[in-house]
Amino acid sequence: MNAIGIVSEYNPIHNGHAYHMNRSRELSGNKAIVLVMSGNFVQRGEAAILPKSTRTSMALAAGADLVIELPTVFAASSAESFASMAVRLLSATKVVDELSFGSESGDLDALKQIASYLVEEPAAYRDHLHEQLSKGLSFPKARAIAIQLEASLSPSALDLIESPNNILGIEYLKAIERYKLELKPMTVKRIGAGYHDTTHAEAYPSATAIRGYLKAGGDLSGFLGKIPQASFEIMQNAIADGTGPVYADDYFPYIKYRLLTADLEELALIMDIGEGMEHRLIRCAGECSTYEELIDCISTKRYTRTRISRALTHVLLNIRKEDFTLLNEMPSPYMRVLGFTNRGRRLLKEIKNREPEWPVIINVRDSYNRLDEQQRRCFDIDLRATALYNQILHDKFGVKMPNDFQMPVIRY
Repeated sequence: MNAIGIVSEYNPIHNGHAYHMNRSRELSGNKAIVLVMSGNFVQRGEAAILPKSTRTSMALAAGADLVIELPTVFAASSAESFASMAVRLLSATKVVDELSFGSESGDLDALKQIASYLVEEPAAYRDHLHEQLSKGLSFPKARAIAIQLEASLSPSALDLIESPNNILGIEYLKAIERYKLELKPMTVKRIGAGYHDTTHAEAYPSATAIRGYLKAGGDLSGFLGKIPQASFEIMQNAIADGTGPVYADDYFPYIKYRLLTADLEELALIMDIGEGMEHRLIRCAGECSTYEELIDCISTKRYTRTRISRALTHVLLNIRKEDFTLLNEMPSPYMRVLGFTNRGRRLLKEIKNREPEWPVIINVRDSYNRLDEQQRRCFDIDLRATALYNQILHDKFGVKMPNDFQMPVIRY
């Protein structure tokens, strides 16, 4: 049994995500769908709005067959690292032979052209990039300009580099080419609201719109019909039970405490902190009383808001540069199973029969001691992330959540 892989966060899931899954299944000839999903912290550098167990249940209800967790150290990292490890993980299952991703363009050939160009990194591009970085621009902005200054790319390709889903798609394609993975890529054109669109009236709203509406005090009923019905009911019950939603201000006091009690040398060791950011972090922590105030205080032309958010998450979870460097070089991390359907159960059996090099973790208590030192170091960060997330829920709602040793979600 072969399957199609999708990299996801589903923070939270909505009709656009369900459309992508359904369309991918149609295009692949009704293959099973394997998701690699971020856990309790996501790529933009904040806690997920709902626990990973709830988001797993919502994904299974909307059509996924098997959900595997992307380890926290990669889930909360740059687009390149996020995409690279996610695609490697899908390939390591030995059953996923196609990768489907959403994009604003729907133009796979143009995205491949940019991906190949960035894997090659011609000297002219590197020179342009260094020139733009020396002007104090952030890396994403400097890279976009460097690509646009290189005349070898087609005009259609140049228009794609700054759209969020296109950017991730390019990173997936880069990883396939760089690691010579046997994954056939496909892209499904995004429909409905754009990634950053905050309009909640759309039939296909963005996850950004859902989070923003709920944070502003809106009722989830406003999204009835805009989230798959079974997933909507799961989310509605989770909120009623006090297991979400979670926002950055809910754990801002933890971040502020970490910054006010850290020294410069300690902060300089944390992932995504460099170029003097540690000085701004400590100064701004003493001046700000909300998460957004802190981000605004730290932001400069060089430090994007997303990079700052990720740096703060790394401070919160004590993820150091040496952790990332070591773990990014792991030849074989692990596949932590978050949930599955009956079809997913059969797929899991097939994965085990093909004897993957990466250990498959279903029962954490049984598997943890069989991990090697690097794998345990990576998994320990996942355990810290869940323990902290559970404490945030307890502080906000008074609920006691199960620890990270719980068994996967099963949907019959």
